[in-house]
Amino acid sequence: MPRFRLSLCLALLAACEQFPQLDEAISDRARQSGYPDLAPVDQLLARADDSARQDQAAEIEALRIRARLLQARAQLLRRTDIIDSDSQDRMKAGFERLTQ
Repeated sequence: MPRFRLSLCLALLAACEQFPQLDEAISDRARQSGYPDLAPVDQLLARADDSARQDQAAEIEALRIRARLLQARAQLLRRTDIIDSDSQDRMKAGFERLTQ
């Protein structure tokens, strides 16, 4: 029961707190500016859809370009010898010595 009374007292004290002055948070410039024009939701959604389609098209094109670059890089790496023939011969000889 003492915990309940303490909680009740704290809640009542918190309820007596003054709210911050929200009117002071608005700048004079914001007060003097006009309200934005209202537009039908359908027009706003249509604009958002067009914008999303353009963004998607740009992203898809960027991914296609990146895929072409990666494919060209893979072809170049396939044609490149990573280990020269002398090193391969030494590695084979070393492997044969280990397996005998």
